[in-house]
Amino acid sequence: MDKKSSTTSTKDRLRTISSTFSKMIFISCFTVSYNSYAQGTSQRFDLLLAGGGLKTCASLGPQNCKNADLFIDAKEKIVYRIDQRGLERLHKNSQFWPEFKPQFQRLYAELKHTYASDGDRELDRSALKSVLEDTKTPFSSLPDPVYFALLDSLEVPLLTADNQRRREQVSLKQTTNLSSVAIYQTFVQQAAMRVEEGHKPRVAVVTASSRDPFEVADFYIEVFRQAGAEVVWLPLDNALRQALDREAQGLNGCAALEQLHARALRFDRQRIYPQRWAAQQALCQSPQSLLDTLASVQGIFFNGGDQSLTLAALMNGQGGDSPTLSLIRQRMARHELIVGGTSAGTAVQAGGVNQQRPIPMLTNGHSRNALRRGILALSAPSQRCSQQPCASGVLADDITIRGSGGTGLFDVGLLDTHFSERDREARLAMAVIDAGQRWGFGVDETTALLVAYQPESVRMHVVGQSGVFAVDGLDSVHQHSRSGEKQDVVIGALAHYWPSGTTIELDKDSNAHIIWPKASTHLPGKPVSDLPGRWRQATTSACGDKKPLQWQQYGYQFALQGSDKTQYYQEDKASYCGYAEWPFVIRWVCG
Repeated sequence: MDKKSSTTSTKDRLRTISSTFSKMIFISCFTVSYNSYAQGTSQRFDLLLAGGGLKTCASLGPQNCKNADLFIDAKEKIVYRIDQRGLERLHKNSQFWPEFKPQFQRLYAELKHTYASDGDRELDRSALKSVLEDTKTPFSSLPDPVYFALLDSLEVPLLTADNQRRREQVSLKQTTNLSSVAIYQTFVQQAAMRVEEGHKPRVAVVTASSRDPFEVADFYIEVFRQAGAEVVWLPLDNALRQALDREAQGLNGCAALEQLHARALRFDRQRIYPQRWAAQQALCQSPQSLLDTLASVQGIFFNGGDQSLTLAALMNGQGGDSPTLSLIRQRMARHELIVGGTSAGTAVQAGGVNQQRPIPMLTNGHSRNALRRGILALSAPSQRCSQQPCASGVLADDITIRGSGGTGLFDVGLLDTHFSERDREARLAMAVIDAGQRWGFGVDETTALLVAYQPESVRMHVVGQSGVFAVDGLDSVHQHSRSGEKQDVVIGALAHYWPSGTTIELDKDSNAHIIWPKASTHLPGKPVSDLPGRWRQATTSACGDKKPLQWQQYGYQFALQGSDKTQYYQEDKASYCGYAEWPFVIRWVCG
């Protein structure tokens, strides 16, 4: 069958599925484990893209430990104190955001009164919030600059008995989730393929996705050290990037580093993390040392948080590659470096051009707004926007993208994370179809997609706890009709779900060739009712059944119906359904 007739056939199938909605009861519109060991592989990969949720035993995450009492002199929480020195720091930090001077002054006065009557107590975040909610300036009403200046100004340095900074401690041996440990180890093993046998690989960690990159550095350094690597933390973030850009223009950017941090919503970090602050200052004064370090490592790993922050740390002021990103790109292309990330550290890697169209980077949003409000090429709202009005009319759950994409180190299609767990199928499908792309990939939590670029193809392999959902948009449909106040929106494409152990090869025409995993690679599964995600529950229950599958969620109607091209894969007692080319349609009727 030629390509044209195949396209017509697929679209006809999608229209047939869509027609089944006429038999369903419409909902009026409204406002809005499976455990497995990561499989080792002897092939060298270029990317490790984890979906987030890497549950790791740590002093700040004791719920992930077999024994939570093993840490000594560890950082177990962040502590705040309302005292005169903290109030003075808050007043000082207000200078960096003069546009919010009235809010700073009002908060300062409220806290001064609180301190005079019941202050100088050490508080955790919850207790601090309770204190503020009893004032005239509740926590939730504070603009982001005032909110974060407050937290950072009142934070207390935590010290051991010998006056050393308390660090977050990690134990991979005590981690209950073996898949999380295996993903870390897989990354280090891939880095080790780039050094002589018997030598430890060197891995760099970048924590730029966090609002406070200094805070999470201890965690990632220790994780990869225990996974078998020599580890270096690169104090690369959006403030340092701006400082380096200024220095390159002959301006004194390093002297302005404190101000640049404050404008990036982090304050007073030199008081809490003096050694890490000094390391960043030294790097700013000697930018060549950053490139020298990158030239000496075999792996670089980006943390989770906000992908826009990571991209800002890697792009220059004109929106192009910084020298750092250029070197990463060159070394990865020569297969000298594996690039890894989790959550935001994965999402930021999508970009480049495919299907003669740019691949966007997803930055925000919930599936419930996918068909209602579509895809918005706007800046993501504040992560606190559910607690306060969002800027520019963007709602907290709106799906936003950066149209020109992220780093482009992954240029096969869109990337999404925390996937099945957050029911992101409609979000990814709408984004893929809207962008005119062939592929979109949604990586489940505690799962990773390994990617190898080959001369005539791209080879991928799934490792970890669950799987990777993929939207094939080659023959997608998108229909939007309006009659009076009634709206009818329909999208459709082909769905894939590749469980852990699956290998996928995309040929030069972007067609997927799938090698399903061997049954011996998996552990017993969970009951379907315990699986996260409505889509995954529905498809697992109906695995292999070509009868129409229908359900309703978020006021949308979902329908899937297998065809003669649909493949299914399910092990005995497995808690998921692997499948390929399962046609689906999502419909929203309002009015």
